[in-house]
Amino acid sequence: MRRLRTRHPVYTLSSIRLRTWPAHSQLSERQSPVPLLLYVTRGEGWIQVGQHTWSINMDGLVYIPAGVTFRAKIGSSSVEYYQLLIRAAELSYDSSGCHALVCRTLEGLPEHNAIVVNGGKQWRQLLGDMQAAYTSASNRQCDRDILLLQAIKELQASTEREPAAPMDGIQQTIDYMEKHYATRIMREALARIAMLTPGAYCRSFKKSLGVTPTDYLQHIRIQHAKQHLAQGASLKEAAAAVSYRNEFHFSRVFKKVTGIPPSLYIKREFLRIALATRFHWRDNLQAMGVTPILTVDCYRHPGMDEHEYERRVMLHLEELRAVKPDLIIADFSHEPFYDTFKKIAPTVTIKHSLDWRWVHRQLSELVGREREAQDSLEQSEHGVAEAATRFRRIAAGQQIAMLQVMPDHIMLQGTVRHPLNELLYHELSLQADPAVPRDHLRLQAAPQDIPALHADHVWVRQYNEQADVQRVFGRLQERPFWQDMPAAQHGKVQLVTNWLLMSWTPQGRQEIVAEIGGYLGEHQ
Repeated sequence: MRRLRTRHPVYTLSSIRLRTWPAHSQLSERQSPVPLLLYVTRGEGWIQVGQHTWSINMDGLVYIPAGVTFRAKIGSSSVEYYQLLIRAAELSYDSSGCHALVCRTLEGLPEHNAIVVNGGKQWRQLLGDMQAAYTSASNRQCDRDILLLQAIKELQASTEREPAAPMDGIQQTIDYMEKHYATRIMREALARIAMLTPGAYCRSFKKSLGVTPTDYLQHIRIQHAKQHLAQGASLKEAAAAVSYRNEFHFSRVFKKVTGIPPSLYIKREFLRIALATRFHWRDNLQAMGVTPILTVDCYRHPGMDEHEYERRVMLHLEELRAVKPDLIIADFSHEPFYDTFKKIAPTVTIKHSLDWRWVHRQLSELVGREREAQDSLEQSEHGVAEAATRFRRIAAGQQIAMLQVMPDHIMLQGTVRHPLNELLYHELSLQADPAVPRDHLRLQAAPQDIPALHADHVWVRQYNEQADVQRVFGRLQERPFWQDMPAAQHGKVQLVTNWLLMSWTPQGRQEIVAEIGGYLGEHQ
Protein backbone atom coordinates (compact mmCIF):
# COMPACT_ATOMS: atom_id res chain seq x y z
CA MET A 1 0.00 0.00 0.00
CA ARG A 2 1.38 3.43 -0.97
CA ARG A 3 2.40 5.67 1.93
CA LEU A 4 0.86 9.16 1.98
CA ARG A 5 3.46 11.78 2.83
CA THR A 6 2.93 15.40 3.83
CA ARG A 7 5.77 17.95 3.91
CA HIS A 8 6.21 21.10 5.98
CA PRO A 9 9.11 23.60 5.87
CA VAL A 10 10.54 24.51 9.27
CA TYR A 11 12.75 27.56 9.87
CA THR A 12 14.62 28.72 12.99
CA LEU A 13 16.76 31.81 13.50
CA SER A 14 20.34 30.77 14.22
CA SER A 15 21.63 34.32 14.80
CA ILE A 16 21.05 37.97 13.91
CA ARG A 17 23.79 40.58 14.16
CA LEU A 18 24.22 44.23 13.17
CA ARG A 19 27.62 44.50 11.52
CA THR A 20 29.76 47.00 9.60
CA TRP A 21 31.96 46.65 6.53
CA PRO A 22 34.54 49.50 6.29
CA ALA A 23 34.67 51.76 3.23
CA HIS A 24 36.57 50.48 0.17
CA SER A 25 36.92 47.01 1.67
CA GLN A 26 36.61 43.80 -0.31
CA LEU A 27 35.60 40.49 1.21
CA SER A 28 37.28 37.36 -0.02
CA GLU A 29 35.13 34.56 -1.37
CA ARG A 30 33.09 32.81 1.32
CA GLN A 31 30.18 30.46 1.83
CA SER A 32 27.51 30.26 4.48
CA PRO A 33 26.70 26.82 5.89
CA VAL A 34 23.02 27.83 6.17
CA PRO A 35 20.74 30.20 4.22
CA LEU A 36 21.87 33.80 4.73
CA LEU A 37 20.02 37.13 4.69
CA LEU A 38 21.81 40.49 4.54
CA TYR A 39 19.89 43.76 4.92
CA VAL A 40 21.73 47.06 4.36
CA THR A 41 20.79 49.85 6.79
CA ARG A 42 23.45 52.30 5.60
CA GLY A 43 25.87 52.64 2.68
CA GLU A 44 26.21 50.91 -0.66
CA GLY A 45 28.34 48.31 -2.40
CA TRP A 46 28.25 45.29 -4.69
CA ILE A 47 27.83 41.59 -4.16
CA GLN A 48 29.01 38.96 -6.62
CA VAL A 49 27.68 35.41 -6.86
CA GLY A 50 29.19 33.30 -9.61
CA GLN A 51 29.33 35.38 -12.78
CA HIS A 52 26.64 37.83 -11.64
CA THR A 53 27.09 41.08 -9.72
CA TRP A 54 24.39 43.22 -8.09
CA SER A 55 24.60 46.72 -6.69
CA ILE A 56 23.18 46.96 -3.17
CA ASN A 57 22.23 50.17 -1.38
CA MET A 58 20.44 51.31 1.75
CA ASP A 59 17.32 49.24 2.40
CA GLY A 60 18.61 46.55 0.02
CA LEU A 61 18.12 42.89 0.91
CA VAL A 62 20.34 40.01 -0.22
CA TYR A 63 19.40 36.34 0.08
CA ILE A 64 22.12 33.70 -0.42
CA PRO A 65 21.39 29.95 -0.19
CA ALA A 66 23.62 27.65 1.85
CA GLY A 67 26.85 26.60 0.17
CA VAL A 68 26.75 29.30 -2.52
CA THR A 69 30.04 31.20 -2.93
CA PHE A 70 29.86 34.98 -2.81
CA ARG A 71 32.05 38.02 -2.28
CA ALA A 72 31.30 41.65 -1.53
CA LYS A 73 32.89 44.99 -2.30
CA ILE A 74 32.14 48.22 -0.43
CA GLY A 75 31.88 51.71 -1.91
CA SER A 76 33.20 55.07 -0.72
CA SER A 77 31.45 54.90 2.65
CA SER A 78 31.08 52.05 5.12
CA VAL A 79 28.13 49.67 4.99
CA GLU A 80 26.06 48.78 8.04
CA TYR A 81 23.94 45.67 7.68
CA TYR A 82 21.93 43.03 9.51
CA GLN A 83 23.18 39.47 9.05
CA LEU A 84 20.70 36.64 9.62
CA LEU A 85 21.66 32.96 9.65
CA ILE A 86 18.66 30.66 9.20
CA ARG A 87 18.37 26.93 9.80
CA ALA A 88 16.05 25.42 7.20
CA ALA A 89 14.59 21.92 7.22
CA GLU A 90 11.70 20.03 5.73
CA LEU A 91 9.65 17.74 7.94
CA SER A 92 7.71 14.98 6.26
CA TYR A 93 5.15 12.65 7.79
CA ASP A 94 3.95 9.27 6.59
CA SER A 95 2.74 6.07 8.11
CA SER A 96 6.27 5.19 9.24
CA GLY A 97 6.72 8.38 11.24
CA CYS A 98 8.35 11.80 10.97
CA HIS A 99 11.42 12.46 8.82
CA ALA A 100 13.64 15.59 8.73
CA LEU A 101 15.71 16.81 5.80
CA VAL A 102 18.13 19.77 6.09
CA CYS A 103 17.54 22.25 3.24
CA ARG A 104 20.03 24.47 1.44
CA THR A 105 17.44 27.12 0.64
CA LEU A 106 14.06 28.47 1.69
CA GLU A 107 10.86 27.24 0.13
CA GLY A 108 10.11 28.83 -3.22
CA LEU A 109 13.56 30.45 -3.55
CA PRO A 110 16.48 29.38 -5.80
CA GLU A 111 18.96 26.82 -4.53
CA HIS A 112 22.04 27.89 -6.47
CA ASN A 113 21.82 31.66 -6.91
CA ALA A 114 21.30 34.85 -4.91
CA ILE A 115 18.33 37.20 -4.85
CA VAL A 116 18.71 40.96 -4.38
CA VAL A 117 15.75 43.24 -3.62
CA ASN A 118 16.42 46.98 -3.32
CA GLY A 119 14.12 49.53 -1.71
CA GLY A 120 12.70 47.33 1.06
CA LYS A 121 12.21 49.92 3.82
CA GLN A 122 9.65 47.66 5.51
CA TRP A 123 12.52 45.38 6.54
CA ARG A 124 14.12 47.92 8.89
CA GLN A 125 11.43 47.74 11.59
CA LEU A 126 10.94 44.00 11.14
CA LEU A 127 14.62 43.16 11.60
CA GLY A 128 14.93 45.63 14.47
CA ASP A 129 12.10 43.81 16.24
CA MET A 130 13.71 40.48 15.43
CA GLN A 131 17.06 41.51 16.91
CA ALA A 132 15.29 42.87 19.99
CA ALA A 133 13.56 39.50 20.42
CA TYR A 134 16.86 37.67 19.87
CA THR A 135 18.79 39.74 22.45
CA SER A 136 16.02 40.22 25.00
CA ALA A 137 16.27 38.71 28.43
CA SER A 138 13.45 36.28 27.76
CA ASN A 139 14.92 35.34 24.35
CA ARG A 140 11.83 33.27 23.57
CA GLN A 141 12.34 31.02 20.55
CA CYS A 142 8.68 31.31 19.53
CA ASP A 143 8.86 35.12 19.32
CA ARG A 144 11.96 34.94 17.17
CA ASP A 145 10.57 32.31 14.84
CA ILE A 146 7.23 34.09 14.37
CA LEU A 147 9.12 37.20 13.24
CA LEU A 148 11.41 35.06 11.08
CA LEU A 149 8.44 33.46 9.34
CA GLN A 150 7.04 36.93 8.69
CA ALA A 151 10.39 37.98 7.19
CA ILE A 152 10.54 34.92 4.92
CA LYS A 153 7.00 35.54 3.65
CA GLU A 154 7.95 39.16 2.92
CA LEU A 155 11.07 37.96 1.06
CA GLN A 156 9.05 35.53 -1.03
CA ALA A 157 6.54 38.26 -1.88
CA SER A 158 9.34 40.72 -2.73
CA THR A 159 10.97 38.34 -5.18
CA GLU A 160 7.66 37.88 -6.94
CA ARG A 161 7.29 41.67 -7.30
CA GLU A 162 10.61 43.07 -8.53
CA PRO A 163 13.98 41.47 -7.75
CA ALA A 164 16.99 43.55 -8.76
CA ALA A 165 18.75 42.70 -12.01
CA PRO A 166 22.50 41.91 -12.01
CA MET A 167 24.83 44.72 -13.13
CA ASP A 168 27.20 42.35 -14.91
CA GLY A 169 28.36 44.81 -17.58
CA ILE A 170 29.29 47.49 -15.05
CA GLN A 171 31.11 44.95 -12.87
CA GLN A 172 33.09 43.69 -15.86
CA THR A 173 34.38 47.23 -16.46
CA ILE A 174 35.32 47.55 -12.76
CA ASP A 175 37.25 44.29 -12.99
CA TYR A 176 38.95 45.61 -16.13
CA MET A 177 39.97 48.85 -14.37
CA GLU A 178 41.40 46.98 -11.41
CA LYS A 179 43.41 44.71 -13.68
CA HIS A 180 44.63 47.33 -16.18
CA TYR A 181 44.87 50.48 -14.03
CA ALA A 182 48.57 50.84 -14.98
CA THR A 183 47.70 51.31 -18.65
CA ARG A 184 45.74 53.93 -20.54
CA ILE A 185 42.02 53.15 -20.35
CA MET A 186 39.57 54.81 -22.72
CA ARG A 187 35.92 55.42 -21.93
CA GLU A 188 34.95 53.89 -25.28
CA ALA A 189 36.74 50.64 -24.39
CA LEU A 190 34.86 50.39 -21.09
CA ALA A 191 31.56 51.09 -22.86
CA ARG A 192 32.24 48.27 -25.34
CA ILE A 193 32.89 45.86 -22.45
CA ALA A 194 29.56 46.87 -20.90
CA MET A 195 27.89 46.65 -24.35
CA LEU A 196 26.59 50.21 -24.05
CA THR A 197 27.18 53.50 -25.81
CA PRO A 198 29.76 55.72 -24.04
CA GLY A 199 27.06 58.12 -22.84
CA ALA A 200 24.73 55.37 -21.62
CA TYR A 201 27.66 53.61 -19.92
CA CYS A 202 28.68 56.73 -17.96
CA ARG A 203 25.09 57.36 -16.88
CA SER A 204 24.58 53.73 -15.83
CA PHE A 205 27.91 53.66 -13.97
CA LYS A 206 27.14 56.80 -11.96
CA LYS A 207 23.60 55.67 -11.23
CA SER A 208 24.87 52.33 -9.91
CA LEU A 209 27.96 53.51 -8.00
CA GLY A 210 27.38 57.18 -7.31
CA VAL A 211 30.61 58.29 -9.02
CA THR A 212 31.79 58.62 -12.61
CA PRO A 213 34.02 55.98 -14.24
CA THR A 214 36.85 58.54 -14.30
CA ASP A 215 36.60 59.22 -10.56
CA TYR A 216 36.43 55.50 -9.83
CA LEU A 217 39.53 54.79 -11.92
CA GLN A 218 41.40 57.67 -10.25
CA HIS A 219 40.62 56.18 -6.85
CA ILE A 220 41.95 52.76 -7.90
CA ARG A 221 45.15 54.30 -9.25
CA ILE A 222 45.80 56.47 -6.21
CA GLN A 223 45.25 53.51 -3.84
CA HIS A 224 47.96 51.62 -5.72
CA ALA A 225 50.17 54.73 -5.81
CA LYS A 226 49.99 54.91 -2.02
CA GLN A 227 51.36 51.39 -1.83
CA HIS A 228 54.28 52.32 -4.08
CA LEU A 229 55.05 55.45 -2.05
CA ALA A 230 54.87 53.48 1.22
CA GLN A 231 57.43 51.06 -0.21
CA GLY A 232 59.90 53.89 -0.93
CA ALA A 233 59.14 54.73 -4.56
CA SER A 234 59.78 58.28 -5.74
CA LEU A 235 56.93 60.48 -6.95
CA LYS A 236 58.00 59.91 -10.54
CA GLU A 237 58.12 56.14 -10.08
CA ALA A 238 54.76 56.00 -8.29
CA ALA A 239 53.13 58.17 -10.96
CA ALA A 240 54.48 56.03 -13.80
CA ALA A 241 53.40 52.82 -12.06
CA VAL A 242 49.76 53.92 -12.19
CA SER A 243 49.77 55.39 -15.72
CA TYR A 244 50.48 59.05 -14.95
CA ARG A 245 53.26 60.40 -17.14
CA ASN A 246 53.09 63.92 -15.70
CA GLU A 247 54.12 64.25 -12.03
CA PHE A 248 52.22 67.52 -11.66
CA HIS A 249 49.00 65.96 -12.90
CA PHE A 250 49.59 62.96 -10.65
CA SER A 251 50.09 65.21 -7.61
CA ARG A 252 46.91 67.13 -8.40
CA VAL A 253 44.83 63.94 -8.68
CA PHE A 254 46.49 62.49 -5.56
CA LYS A 255 45.51 65.56 -3.54
CA LYS A 256 41.97 65.48 -4.96
CA VAL A 257 41.51 61.87 -3.82
CA THR A 258 43.37 61.92 -0.48
CA GLY A 259 43.21 65.58 0.57
CA ILE A 260 46.99 65.99 0.83
CA PRO A 261 49.76 66.14 -1.79
CA PRO A 262 52.00 63.09 -2.21
CA SER A 263 54.99 65.03 -0.88
CA LEU A 264 53.24 65.24 2.50
CA TYR A 265 51.87 61.71 2.29
CA ILE A 266 55.42 60.35 2.15
CA LYS A 267 56.28 62.14 5.42
CA ARG A 268 52.90 61.64 7.10
CA GLU A 269 54.25 59.62 10.05
CA PHE A 270 56.47 62.53 11.09
CA LEU A 271 54.18 65.52 10.52
CA ARG A 272 53.29 68.01 13.25
CA ILE A 273 49.51 67.79 13.26
CA ALA A 274 46.97 70.41 14.33
CA LEU A 275 43.27 69.57 14.63
CA ALA A 276 40.28 71.83 13.97
CA THR A 277 37.28 69.91 15.24
CA ARG A 278 34.34 69.92 17.60
CA PHE A 279 34.82 66.16 18.13
CA HIS A 280 37.33 64.40 20.39
CA TRP A 281 39.73 63.65 17.56
CA ARG A 282 42.66 64.20 19.89
CA ASP A 283 41.64 60.96 21.60
CA ASN A 284 41.39 59.18 18.25
CA LEU A 285 44.96 60.14 17.39
CA GLN A 286 46.27 59.31 20.84
CA ALA A 287 44.76 55.85 20.53
CA MET A 288 47.14 55.42 17.57
CA GLY A 289 50.15 56.81 19.41
CA VAL A 290 50.01 60.32 17.90
CA THR A 291 49.70 63.53 19.93
CA PRO A 292 48.60 66.63 17.97
CA ILE A 293 50.47 69.84 18.73
CA LEU A 294 47.20 71.81 18.96
CA THR A 295 43.44 71.30 18.88
CA VAL A 296 41.11 74.21 18.12
CA ASP A 297 37.33 74.41 17.85
CA CYS A 298 35.97 77.23 15.67
CA TYR A 299 32.43 75.86 15.58
CA ARG A 300 29.76 78.21 16.88
CA HIS A 301 28.00 76.17 19.54
CA PRO A 302 24.36 76.90 20.47
CA GLY A 303 24.03 79.71 23.00
CA MET A 304 27.37 81.35 22.11
CA ASP A 305 26.91 85.08 21.45
CA GLU A 306 28.48 86.70 18.40
CA HIS A 307 31.11 88.70 20.29
CA GLU A 308 32.30 85.68 22.28
CA TYR A 309 32.40 83.56 19.13
CA GLU A 310 34.46 86.07 17.13
CA ARG A 311 36.93 86.43 19.98
CA ARG A 312 37.25 82.65 20.23
CA VAL A 313 37.91 82.27 16.49
CA MET A 314 40.56 85.01 16.46
CA LEU A 315 42.33 83.40 19.42
CA HIS A 316 42.36 79.97 17.76
CA LEU A 317 43.72 81.36 14.48
CA GLU A 318 46.52 83.10 16.36
CA GLU A 319 47.34 79.83 18.13
CA LEU A 320 47.49 77.98 14.80
CA ARG A 321 49.85 80.55 13.30
CA ALA A 322 52.07 80.40 16.37
CA VAL A 323 52.57 76.60 16.41
CA LYS A 324 53.22 76.39 12.62
CA PRO A 325 51.82 72.90 11.96
CA ASP A 326 52.83 70.79 8.97
CA LEU A 327 49.21 69.75 8.43
CA ILE A 328 45.79 70.85 9.68
CA ILE A 329 43.08 68.18 9.81
CA ALA A 330 39.60 69.71 10.01
CA ASP A 331 36.13 68.26 10.44
CA PHE A 332 33.17 69.14 8.21
CA SER A 333 31.96 71.93 10.53
CA HIS A 334 35.21 73.83 9.81
CA GLU A 335 34.79 73.86 6.03
CA PRO A 336 34.03 77.64 6.09
CA PHE A 337 37.57 78.15 7.45
CA TYR A 338 39.30 76.05 4.80
CA ASP A 339 40.76 78.97 2.84
CA THR A 340 41.92 80.64 6.08
CA PHE A 341 43.52 77.45 7.36
CA LYS A 342 45.19 76.82 4.00
CA LYS A 343 47.13 80.07 4.37
CA ILE A 344 48.57 78.74 7.63
CA ALA A 345 49.36 75.14 6.59
CA PRO A 346 48.19 72.45 4.13
CA THR A 347 44.69 71.50 5.21
CA VAL A 348 42.53 68.44 4.68
CA THR A 349 38.85 68.27 5.61
CA ILE A 350 37.30 64.91 6.53
CA LYS A 351 33.73 64.70 5.32
CA HIS A 352 30.90 64.00 7.72
CA SER A 353 30.05 60.38 8.44
CA LEU A 354 27.98 58.75 11.18
CA ASP A 355 30.37 55.78 11.09
CA TRP A 356 32.94 56.54 13.80
CA ARG A 357 35.15 53.66 12.69
CA TRP A 358 35.42 55.13 9.20
CA VAL A 359 36.44 58.50 10.66
CA HIS A 360 39.00 56.75 12.89
CA ARG A 361 40.50 55.01 9.84
CA GLN A 362 40.54 58.23 7.80
CA LEU A 363 42.53 59.94 10.55
CA SER A 364 44.91 57.00 10.76
CA GLU A 365 45.67 57.14 7.05
CA LEU A 366 46.55 60.82 7.26
CA VAL A 367 49.13 60.15 10.00
CA GLY A 368 50.42 56.77 8.81
CA ARG A 369 49.00 54.73 11.70
CA GLU A 370 46.65 52.32 9.94
CA ARG A 371 47.84 49.25 11.84
CA GLU A 372 47.63 50.99 15.21
CA ALA A 373 44.13 52.23 14.38
CA GLN A 374 42.98 48.73 13.52
CA ASP A 375 44.44 47.41 16.77
CA SER A 376 42.58 50.06 18.77
CA LEU A 377 39.32 49.24 16.96
CA GLU A 378 39.68 45.54 17.66
CA GLN A 379 40.46 46.16 21.34
CA SER A 380 37.43 48.44 21.61
CA GLU A 381 35.10 45.93 19.97
CA HIS A 382 36.43 43.11 22.15
CA GLY A 383 35.79 45.14 25.30
CA VAL A 384 32.28 46.06 24.19
CA ALA A 385 31.47 42.44 23.33
CA GLU A 386 32.61 41.25 26.76
CA ALA A 387 30.56 43.99 28.43
CA ALA A 388 27.48 43.04 26.40
CA THR A 389 27.68 39.50 27.77
CA ARG A 390 27.86 40.81 31.34
CA PHE A 391 25.11 43.38 30.87
CA ARG A 392 22.69 40.83 29.42
CA ARG A 393 23.00 38.97 32.70
CA ILE A 394 22.74 41.85 35.16
CA ALA A 395 20.26 44.02 33.21
CA ALA A 396 17.86 41.29 32.13
CA GLY A 397 14.44 42.77 31.44
CA GLN A 398 15.48 46.33 32.30
CA GLN A 399 14.70 49.17 29.89
CA ILE A 400 16.77 52.29 29.30
CA ALA A 401 16.41 55.72 27.72
CA MET A 402 19.00 58.37 26.84
CA LEU A 403 18.04 62.06 26.94
CA GLN A 404 19.76 65.30 25.96
CA VAL A 405 18.49 68.47 27.63
CA MET A 406 18.96 71.56 25.45
CA PRO A 407 18.18 75.22 26.25
CA ASP A 408 14.71 75.02 24.67
CA HIS A 409 13.89 71.34 24.03
CA ILE A 410 14.56 67.71 24.90
CA MET A 411 16.13 65.11 22.62
CA LEU A 412 15.24 61.46 23.18
CA GLN A 413 17.96 59.42 21.49
CA GLY A 414 16.82 56.69 19.08
CA THR A 415 18.39 53.32 18.36
CA VAL A 416 20.12 54.05 15.02
CA ARG A 417 22.29 56.47 13.03
CA HIS A 418 24.61 57.61 15.80
CA PRO A 419 27.61 55.87 17.42
CA LEU A 420 26.05 56.21 20.88
CA ASN A 421 22.69 54.78 19.79
CA GLU A 422 24.39 51.83 18.12
CA LEU A 423 26.63 51.23 21.14
CA LEU A 424 23.74 51.20 23.61
CA TYR A 425 21.09 49.28 21.72
CA HIS A 426 22.97 47.10 19.25
CA GLU A 427 26.51 46.45 20.43
CA LEU A 428 25.67 46.29 24.15
CA SER A 429 22.18 44.85 23.42
CA LEU A 430 20.51 47.01 26.06
CA GLN A 431 16.72 47.05 25.92
CA ALA A 432 15.21 50.37 24.83
CA ASP A 433 12.17 51.92 26.48
CA PRO A 434 9.09 51.53 24.21
CA ALA A 435 9.06 55.30 23.64
CA VAL A 436 12.60 55.30 22.20
CA PRO A 437 12.46 55.85 18.39
CA ARG A 438 13.34 52.58 16.66
CA ASP A 439 14.17 53.91 13.18
CA HIS A 440 15.30 57.48 13.82
CA LEU A 441 18.38 59.21 15.18
CA ARG A 442 16.36 60.97 17.87
CA LEU A 443 13.04 62.55 18.80
CA GLN A 444 13.29 66.28 19.38
CA ALA A 445 10.40 67.91 21.25
CA ALA A 446 9.38 70.35 23.94
CA PRO A 447 9.29 68.84 27.47
CA GLN A 448 5.49 68.60 27.41
CA ASP A 449 5.58 66.63 24.15
CA ILE A 450 8.09 63.94 25.12
CA PRO A 451 6.23 60.59 25.23
CA ALA A 452 5.78 58.91 28.60
CA LEU A 453 8.79 56.82 29.63
CA HIS A 454 8.68 53.63 31.68
CA ALA A 455 12.43 53.02 31.79
CA ASP A 456 14.34 51.41 34.65
CA HIS A 457 17.38 53.59 33.85
CA VAL A 458 17.36 57.09 32.36
CA TRP A 459 20.68 58.67 31.44
CA VAL A 460 20.62 62.43 30.96
CA ARG A 461 23.18 64.66 29.32
CA GLN A 462 22.64 68.37 30.04
CA TYR A 463 23.96 70.65 27.30
CA ASN A 464 25.32 73.08 29.88
CA GLU A 465 24.66 74.21 33.46
CA GLN A 466 22.85 77.42 32.59
CA ALA A 467 19.42 78.28 33.98
CA ASP A 468 17.48 77.71 30.74
CA VAL A 469 18.70 74.11 30.52
CA GLN A 470 17.78 73.53 34.16
CA ARG A 471 14.30 74.97 33.53
CA VAL A 472 13.68 72.65 30.57
CA PHE A 473 14.76 69.62 32.60
CA GLY A 474 12.57 70.74 35.49
CA ARG A 475 9.54 70.97 33.20
CA LEU A 476 10.15 67.41 32.06
CA GLN A 477 10.36 66.20 35.68
CA GLU A 478 7.00 67.85 36.37
CA ARG A 479 5.28 65.59 33.84
CA PRO A 480 2.84 63.10 35.51
CA PHE A 481 4.65 60.04 34.18
CA TRP A 482 8.02 61.04 35.65
CA GLN A 483 7.33 60.21 39.30
CA ASP A 484 5.74 56.88 38.33
CA MET A 485 8.72 55.89 36.19
CA PRO A 486 10.82 53.09 37.80
CA ALA A 487 14.05 55.02 37.13
CA ALA A 488 12.78 58.00 39.17
CA GLN A 489 11.34 55.84 41.94
CA HIS A 490 14.60 53.93 42.47
CA GLY A 491 17.08 56.76 41.98
CA LYS A 492 18.22 55.52 38.58
CA VAL A 493 18.04 58.85 36.72
CA GLN A 494 21.72 59.65 36.17
CA LEU A 495 23.39 62.81 34.83
CA VAL A 496 26.14 61.64 32.51
CA THR A 497 29.08 63.23 30.75
CA ASN A 498 29.00 63.97 27.04
CA TRP A 499 28.52 60.41 25.85
CA LEU A 500 27.44 61.65 22.43
CA LEU A 501 30.94 62.94 21.70
CA MET A 502 32.76 60.25 23.67
CA SER A 503 31.11 57.52 21.56
CA TRP A 504 33.24 58.57 18.56
CA THR A 505 36.54 57.40 20.10
CA PRO A 506 37.86 54.06 21.41
CA GLN A 507 38.76 55.58 24.79
CA GLY A 508 35.42 57.35 25.09
CA ARG A 509 33.49 54.18 24.38
CA GLN A 510 35.52 52.36 27.01
CA GLU A 511 34.63 55.06 29.55
CA ILE A 512 30.93 54.90 28.61
CA VAL A 513 30.89 51.13 29.07
CA ALA A 514 32.54 51.48 32.49
CA GLU A 515 30.01 54.12 33.58
CA ILE A 516 27.09 52.00 32.38
CA GLY A 517 28.45 49.05 34.34
CA GLY A 518 28.38 51.18 37.47
CA TYR A 519 24.84 52.42 36.82
CA LEU A 520 23.61 48.85 36.26
CA GLY A 521 25.13 47.77 39.56
CA GLU A 522 27.87 45.63 38.04
CA HIS A 523 30.29 46.24 40.92
CA GLN A 524 27.82 45.95 43.78
